[in-house]
Amino acid sequence: MIQHFAGTWINYTKNTSTQITLSKDGSFSESYEASYSGNFSNQYGDNMGGWGTARQDQSQGRWTVRGDRQQGTIIIIKNNGEQITLEYKVHVEKGETFWNEYLFNGDLYGKK
Repeated sequence: MIQHFAGTWINYTKNTSTQITLSKDGSFSESYEASYSGNFSNQYGDNMGGWGTARQDQSQGRWTVRGDRQQGTIIIIKNNGEQITLEYKVHVEKGETFWNEYLFNGDLYGKK
């Protein structure tokens, strides 16, 4: 099972991206980026400038998998001792199975 899940998995939302790399040797890394922006207007609706903020986080650790290709659990133990459990299920749409797409705790990730 480790061979099947080894690789980089990416989840995109409107303002964030999460990238999880599960290596064949059992090591794990994750990077998270968020960026938000907007504009300031005065009481007349005139654009008075813009703002933006960004955040980046990274973590590392070890991982293992329990289950089969269809569904199961990926257990991650970060270097700081925090344990994360990802319940996974292969993405099935209109009867078609997408083996490079999985729901991790309900969020859709695609294999890079």
